[in-house]
Amino acid sequence: MTDRRRIYIDAHHNRGWRLAEQVLDRFNAHGEYQTIEDVRQAIEALADTTELQVTIADMWLNLGKDQSQLRRKQQPPVNPFKKSGKELIGIKGAIRAWDLSWLEIEHLQEGRKIYGRAGTWAARAKAAEMAQRIAVLTTSTRGEPLIVGFVNTMSPIALNQTIQRSDRLQVAFVTLDEALVRSWWIKSDQMALIDAYIATIQEVRTEVQDREEIPRS
Repeated sequence: MTDRRRIYIDAHHNRGWRLAEQVLDRFNAHGEYQTIEDVRQAIEALADTTELQVTIADMWLNLGKDQSQLRRKQQPPVNPFKKSGKELIGIKGAIRAWDLSWLEIEHLQEGRKIYGRAGTWAARAKAAEMAQRIAVLTTSTRGEPLIVGFVNTMSPIALNQTIQRSDRLQVAFVTLDEALVRSWWIKSDQMALIDAYIATIQEVRTEVQDREEIPRS
């Protein structure tokens, strides 16, 4: 990270620190906050129902302003912040769940980059394996894990479910084969995936069928 970028992030976090002290004062959480870590620990002690302004949340989660904005633009995971006057406000528990979902996604992305840069074929094969795993959102009903939809694309009905049940969603990574056979929240979404898979296999079959036979020596 360049010095200029570090200065930019630190300034953003310092603004979050000042705003956080005002919130903590309202909850009678007075204290001597010598470092940002002191403020983060004080925020951790607040109830999960506490409303946090987005700059405070960025400081708590150790996010740069650009990184936070990029996350909020890309859904799902569902953006926990809502407009309140001129501010963006979120509920602490939902913000934490959102951050954990993004950490899972970023962990997979970074791991793929690291393995992809390696020199051995074994490491590159690992990168290819990780690339084949698909990020999905899951929920559970009566203890049964259900796929709600893919993180990067989702049917309108499933997207509406994510908005209503955002606090009960988790990010998981599955292979295509697993996605085909796992239980889905909306059966028609699973059927659409199966139909697309069948159509692709059928195209491959037709291509192979039409290919000229290779003469045997």
